[in-house]
Amino acid sequence: MSEPITLNVGGKLYTTSLSTLTSFPDSMLGAMFSGKMPTKRDSHGNCFIDRDGKVFRYILNFLRTSHLDLPEDFQEMGLLRREADFYQVQPLIEALQEKEVELSKAEKNAMLNITLDQRTQTVHFTVREAPQIYSLSSSNMEVFSAHIFSTSSLFLKLLGSKLYYCFNGNLSSISSYLQDPYHVTLDWVASVEGLPEEEYTRQNLKRLWVLPAKKQINTFQVFVEEVLKIAMSDGFCVDSSHPHASDFMNNKIIRLIRPIRAPLFRRQCLVPLLNMVDNAWVWHIFDNILRNSKVMLSRRLHLWHSHSTDFEVHRNWLAITHSLPVSQWYYEATSQWTLDYPPFFAWFEYALSHVAKFFDPEMLVVQNLDYSSHATVLFQRLSVVFTDVLFIYAAHECCKCVNGKRAGKETLESPPFVLAALLLWNFGLLVVDHIHFQYNGFLFGLMLLSIARLFQKRHLEGAFLFAVLLHFKHIYLYVAPAYGVFLLRSYCFTANNPDGSVRWRSFSFLRVTVLGLIVSLVSTLSLGPFIAWGQLPQVLSRLFPFKRGLCHAYWAPNFWALYNALDKALSVIGLKYRFLDPAAIPKASMTGGLVQEFQHTVLPSVTPLATLACTAISILPSVFCLWFKPQGPRGFLRCLVLCALSSFMFGWHVHEKAVLLAILPLSLLSVERSRDAGIYLILSATGHLSLFPLLFTAPELPIKILLMLLFTVFSFSSLRAIFRKEGPLLNWLETIYLAGLIPLEIFCEIVFPFTPWTLKFPFLPLLLTSVYCAVGIMYAWLKLYISVFMGPPAVRQKEE
Repeated sequence: MSEPITLNVGGKLYTTSLSTLTSFPDSMLGAMFSGKMPTKRDSHGNCFIDRDGKVFRYILNFLRTSHLDLPEDFQEMGLLRREADFYQVQPLIEALQEKEVELSKAEKNAMLNITLDQRTQTVHFTVREAPQIYSLSSSNMEVFSAHIFSTSSLFLKLLGSKLYYCFNGNLSSISSYLQDPYHVTLDWVASVEGLPEEEYTRQNLKRLWVLPAKKQINTFQVFVEEVLKIAMSDGFCVDSSHPHASDFMNNKIIRLIRPIRAPLFRRQCLVPLLNMVDNAWVWHIFDNILRNSKVMLSRRLHLWHSHSTDFEVHRNWLAITHSLPVSQWYYEATSQWTLDYPPFFAWFEYALSHVAKFFDPEMLVVQNLDYSSHATVLFQRLSVVFTDVLFIYAAHECCKCVNGKRAGKETLESPPFVLAALLLWNFGLLVVDHIHFQYNGFLFGLMLLSIARLFQKRHLEGAFLFAVLLHFKHIYLYVAPAYGVFLLRSYCFTANNPDGSVRWRSFSFLRVTVLGLIVSLVSTLSLGPFIAWGQLPQVLSRLFPFKRGLCHAYWAPNFWALYNALDKALSVIGLKYRFLDPAAIPKASMTGGLVQEFQHTVLPSVTPLATLACTAISILPSVFCLWFKPQGPRGFLRCLVLCALSSFMFGWHVHEKAVLLAILPLSLLSVERSRDAGIYLILSATGHLSLFPLLFTAPELPIKILLMLLFTVFSFSSLRAIFRKEGPLLNWLETIYLAGLIPLEIFCEIVFPFTPWTLKFPFLPLLLTSVYCAVGIMYAWLKLYISVFMGPPAVRQKEE
């Protein structure tokens, strides 16, 4: 037996034998200890390896037994996989892949979307008939393309372990073609009879195989069948409407979902049955029987246990701020969800991380990608609930600022009560924060509190709170012009002329100096360390990533949604009447729903500079009105809403959730003036409906509809009760438009999945929702602008 060897791996000592370390000669350890690679020594003469010492125990045990033994609660699979790749122990890598297949069946819902395309291409090649005799031949070849998107990165890794490209006589896994952890595009061809093998290599033609079955994929039906087997073995089930069961194998758009927990019976029995029968529609019906038997239970548990991508985003930020020094926060890139919020929010995550460690310390490990234990999700849910205390306090302060003299005998006729309900029960905030998951309530609490302080003429407090808010989330730069002009006009200038114009001699250098000091102090506390380290350019590059494209993953309902739709309509017309060359049309289609950046076909493509110019031009009139037609804090609030809406309408890569930046402040105006109430009803109804695609699973459908109906009915009834003496809040055209939201939602959620349009236009529901809601939001924006230009109405009541 060989002499024992002591290893120092990242500070941890292990004692083993030379035969164990060289049990896999092709590994890096085998090369190191067989003399093929030099080894380093520590101060005690032990072999030193600068790698993670904690997980090396599992690698060493595998070298000893050739068996992977992990504890049931093991949470460092990503780290172990990277270490196995480093040591190049191939059997261990394969064992980890099999283990990840098992872990991918965990209690975590996911979606799988597959878009298929097929075309016929003529291939020309030469055939050697005899020495020095060649003939030119041609044949038709089937060319396939599959765009696969899954919210489960582990599933795509599983798919990569099963599907292989055949090229240049070798098989290579499709894993190397992953565009990102959630998206892969496969392009391959069917075998052509008579085509020499070297022609596949010369013309860069790849064929697709399934291993270990060693089965070549020459038709879409075979591809769908094989992917379906892999997906259902991973707990996925066929969605109830994508595609329809009667024509599953012939569909070009396929969507599967993985519920919170795949039933044990399905996992153990469904795949063997699939291997016996090829009729996919049978399994569609069978799978839905199993799934529908637990629909009611999953609806009860969904709000708590399901979670969006933002859970992993904020978990990773907790880990970064807790585990790394401040100087590395904006450089860490282990996960694709890098830290891209300002420093104050990073410190906020740092504070939360010190509470999170008592729930589950493993969530604070940077390498634990996609970590979502029950304790982690519980902590994140509770953190949103507790930080909403600030929002509740801010709503209480805002209710003190509204005019309560309109209050009638009924509670629903009291403006402060109605405002409290509109803020605390806001549908969009509930969806985005407590179902989708973010910390918008906490941030909006800071904004509303700063607004309340300005209403209370506590200008310095309001300025301080807004400056702090900017360094929590820079999206609030949208409304910074309103704050800047109002504070300059109403605080730094202390008096007006009789005609309402500014009295220039009343300018106070002391006040503007104090405001400047407040802003400078907050900015120094936030950015000062990074400026001192020379990291400011890196921080700014994270905060303003202009490479993300004009539109978000699905179009926010703004001007660019209308612009994109018009470009798409013109391109369709141009192709139909042959005004456009089909070969010149960009391949990145707007109808895919997954493409963020594309070139417009007919209309000029939009640049970040163009959106900045449009945003600035649309904001300027409201700022001029705030300066030349000051109307006090309420004029400031109208300017703030217009700045938010203008930025939403014309900004670059606008998130659909940004519409809340206008809806929440407008709530304060809606309970004081009937004209503003009408604008609020239009904006809130269309803006909230545009958030529906954030919740896309079947159990979420009744939840979002019920919450939306409750909030909308309350908004209409309470505001109508406040202004019952002033006539209807909406005209007949506005009423018809809002009523159109109902058939729109019925079509998108219920009717469309059963139409043949799902094959050619999968993005149509999102397009219709964005375009229809964009019309309403733009109308509300224009109507509010007209209201500002017209000025306040004549006031007859003595008390007003």
